[in-house]
Amino acid sequence: MGKVFYDMGFLAKADVIECSATELVGTFVGQTGPKVQKVLENALGRVLFIDEAYRLAGEGYAKEAMDEIVDCLTKVKYAQKLIVILAGYDDDINRLMAQNPGLTSRFPEAIIFRGLEPPDCLNLLIQLLRGRQLDMRKSKKDLDLSALETLAPDFKQETLDQFDTLGRIANWANARDVQTIAKSIFGLLLKAGAMKKSIAVVTEDHIRTVLDSMIIERSQRQDAAKTWPGSLHSDMMTRMQNIQAPPLPETAATGSLAMNTSKAEIPERLAKDVPPAASANEVKRDSGVSDAVWEQLRRDKQAAKKEEERYQELLKASAEVANKTKILEQKEQASEQAFQQSIKHNEDQSVLQEAKRLREEARLQHEMERRAQEELLAELESQRKAVEEERRKEAKAQQQLRTLGICPAGFRWIKQIGGYRCSAGGHFVTDSQLGV
Repeated sequence: MGKVFYDMGFLAKADVIECSATELVGTFVGQTGPKVQKVLENALGRVLFIDEAYRLAGEGYAKEAMDEIVDCLTKVKYAQKLIVILAGYDDDINRLMAQNPGLTSRFPEAIIFRGLEPPDCLNLLIQLLRGRQLDMRKSKKDLDLSALETLAPDFKQETLDQFDTLGRIANWANARDVQTIAKSIFGLLLKAGAMKKSIAVVTEDHIRTVLDSMIIERSQRQDAAKTWPGSLHSDMMTRMQNIQAPPLPETAATGSLAMNTSKAEIPERLAKDVPPAASANEVKRDSGVSDAVWEQLRRDKQAAKKEEERYQELLKASAEVANKTKILEQKEQASEQAFQQSIKHNEDQSVLQEAKRLREEARLQHEMERRAQEELLAELESQRKAVEEERRKEAKAQQQLRTLGICPAGFRWIKQIGGYRCSAGGHFVTDSQLGV
């Protein structure tokens, strides 16, 4: 990266200076600013690469460090004299950029590295196991990879579906996770004692077991993260609650709430396309459904319920923020009217000057509050649109499942890893069968 910018004539040197949040954040009052400035000074004429930059999205000294970076990048000493790169996962970086409105203009370029496609993951897995095979041959042993060299069509599609499922789970690490899969397969062979023989055979079951295990582990971790208080949703809700709003006027609130209710009608109509989930007491387990399958189904039902609750909270939060923005506009108008009335019949210049000063202070305060509300509303609206897109897909899948008529009782289908299962547990349809 440094060589690229150097060859383009943007930098004096082709060096890349790497640092972490720890090197930027102080441990006591007054330490953070100088630490940030020192790092920037060392990087002048070079590329400054801040890895795991999401750690600067917190409060306290971390926020102070990010604010210092934003401030310094506009000063003559640093402006256009170095390249700063913030690196991290998409959601983490988006959360960081939302923290300070000035970040977007300071970091206008975004390079997004797309995840590996399932066929690429499968090819990489084969290459990594072949590397293991070469290492074993040096010690006069062999690794039989015939199961991967000539993949059966059904097994190949099953493996691609598993990689596709992993790729849609948050924080899938692409090649790094494929390396973990290769090591896990090799670990299975060690546990089974296959390495004691001259030839160790990698079977379809080894690959299937490792991939299924990672899918279950990552899915459970993702579900836990959704309910973790430090999530983006909780962070936005906290920010919204901390913003002080004026008391709600009765007449203004009525009209404003009516306006926001009409905006929420579309997603509410969309929710009607998805049949409601029956409670655990209303649906009895189908015969032949194992305890493990039933328990997993119960967890998935709970996850679906929590998703619905979060969506309703998001609608409510958007309506409340929109209402507060409207009230702030009314306060600005009232303040201006009061100012005009106070100076209408007053000719005392000192009184007029003081009134103008107070009017300007109030205007700036209202502007800051209004911008904060608008930024928060934009965040909530962006998240709402993303959730509603997923709900549209879910409604379409539910319609397809009802059309198939596989479950004669007509129970709601619950999303699971790799497909859908009816609420009674006896019927399962894969994603590939639905074409999703």
